[in-house]
Amino acid sequence: MNEKILKKQWLVLSIITILAWPLITLGFMTFISMKEHIPAGIYWVYFSVVLLTVLIFYALYRCAYVKPGIRFLTFVLIVGPILKLKATFDALKVNHDYVTVIALAVNLGFYAWWYVLSLKLRKLNKKIS
Repeated sequence: MNEKILKKQWLVLSIITILAWPLITLGFMTFISMKEHIPAGIYWVYFSVVLLTVLIFYALYRCAYVKPGIRFLTFVLIVGPILKLKATFDALKVNHDYVTVIALAVNLGFYAWWYVLSLKLRKLNKKIS
């Protein structure tokens, strides 16, 4: 795969999986809160998670995309699947409808695609440095 195409795809998928998906989930939580009661403390926890994901995205962008490094990307590639697996199991424990299951499947699909591209980007960055 061409180096520029790989980096552009990685960046777009990173924006989708790391930045956009938490914001979409927050929107769904707001919509659901109109029908069901969601404790207000959940929003602060979720806001903290969104802030953390923005910081992780920025660090990945700087350390793997702008500067061809592999350390932080390798760390995220090791820790990320563990956290994603836990979040997936937690999401499946809660009663949910088909929309939630489909959204979870789409999220996992984007994450798998991002993970494969991240492995390729790591290999490319390792070759460069």
